[in-house]
Amino acid sequence: MRVLYNSEFVVENPVREGYTFAGWIDENGTPIAYLDGNSIGKYEYTEDIVIYAQWTPNTYTVSFNDGQGTVYPTQTVVFDQNFVFPVPVKEDSVFFGWYSEAGGTGVQYTDENGHSVRVWDIPYDTTLYAQWPIDISSYEDFEIIRTNPEGSYILTADITLESDWTPIGPNADSPFTGILDGNGHTIYYTSIVSDFAGYVGFIGYNNGIIRNLNLGIKYIENGEIEIDRSGKAEIDIIGQDDSYNILYVGGLAGYNGADGVIVNCNIAAKISVVMMKDERDMMIGGVTGYNKGKIVNTYIVTEIDVEIDESVINPGNEYIGTIAGYHSSEALIDGCSYDRIVDSEQEQSQPFGNNEDIGKYRNTVGKKTQEEW
Repeated sequence: MRVLYNSEFVVENPVREGYTFAGWIDENGTPIAYLDGNSIGKYEYTEDIVIYAQWTPNTYTVSFNDGQGTVYPTQTVVFDQNFVFPVPVKEDSVFFGWYSEAGGTGVQYTDENGHSVRVWDIPYDTTLYAQWPIDISSYEDFEIIRTNPEGSYILTADITLESDWTPIGPNADSPFTGILDGNGHTIYYTSIVSDFAGYVGFIGYNNGIIRNLNLGIKYIENGEIEIDRSGKAEIDIIGQDDSYNILYVGGLAGYNGADGVIVNCNIAAKISVVMMKDERDMMIGGVTGYNKGKIVNTYIVTEIDVEIDESVINPGNEYIGTIAGYHSSEALIDGCSYDRIVDSEQEQSQPFGNNEDIGKYRNTVGKKTQEEW
């Protein structure tokens, strides 16, 4: 705006969601206008200046509904700031957090300890809803996840998958976006043989949270802890589907998206791929084919065999890694360990297959071994 020297002026006040306008100041912090926009005195600067809006974050009232009729005191939150809410208790269940909608839908606002997972961003008084997971105790129960991939689930028993397994969250248009807590239980595979191309794994495309899950591996305490890998994931893929230009294969998830988190998991997977199509890229990893999210505190033992069929004239790119086939620049691998089963000492055992565009890689150790399953 333009003003005349030694004249009064009026500044139009701005609007900002979640905040109350608190006035205009100059670069030295001197107030130059009242809250109604009228100048404090006359314009006495001899040059052009920049003025700065001041803001006060609003406070809002939050109520709680835990689905059990428990009455909780309301709490006041400050916009754009963190917060801590009460942790409800429900017999034979585990609290997963407070959400903006009932039934585990909407936006998650706290973790299981009541601590905020985002700053407060609702610009009005509201009610949050406790998230209680659905129990998964049988193969048939996985259909619940398949039809409601944004929900929250907890395993209450070890489960064996059948050989005609179709990945949950089959692609980027229909990803898994919920929470799956393995609760220390194991999912056992039988051999999965498929000519499916695209996103292959227990989860096809993960944009949710998978935690505390054992896949194909069980820890047995017999005075000392023994590891049973007899139920390992065995994935055999024939890459001859024309539906996709890229094949993503992982023991747990074909693709771990930007919001995907894999934490505190143990995975045993034997992966075999025969590519029969020209110009088809492959991204293959023991945990995930492509990692754009986070893999934390996870152990993987894997054997990966890839073959290009002799009929292929122009093969695509191969990215093969013990943890992730491709570990992108936005991603994180932290606190993991791995064993790569190889046929010879010359075989590579790198944690990821790309040499550029690499994400954060911390506190992770691994080795290759020629031991048998």
